[in-house]
Amino acid sequence: MASLHLYNFMYSGLDHLPAHGRKIQAVGTPWEGTSGAGSAARLGEIFGIGCGDNFDLTMEGAKLWHEMINEEKNADVYYYTTTYVQGSMFGDSCLHTANVWLQWPNDGVVELELSDLDGGKYQGNREGWCHTT
Repeated sequence: MASLHLYNFMYSGLDHLPAHGRKIQAVGTPWEGTSGAGSAARLGEIFGIGCGDNFDLTMEGAKLWHEMINEEKNADVYYYTTTYVQGSMFGDSCLHTANVWLQWPNDGVVELELSDLDGGKYQGNREGWCHTT
């Protein structure tokens, strides 16, 4: 996300890269926000878990941020989604407590359903790649 933000708002070395190839590559990025960034993060902070809430990573904050991004810049982003291994009879997770507030499947921080970047080049989902351990 930081690279796309830089690429959109600042002049940088990304502007000099050739048109072919991958200017930006991202893995496990909450392009549409994450349920864990708002009230769940505030609750965790009360118990000394995590780093508190971050409005920019909530679904509402991510939507506002993405409205400022030039759609043409998204085309230069190659991205992968990440989740726990799916299909297990008893389920799986990267972080059991995160499954209380995150949509399934997820990678412990980012929900698969909220990991789509409109106009970006989706490279597939990596199962067993957890955001947290």
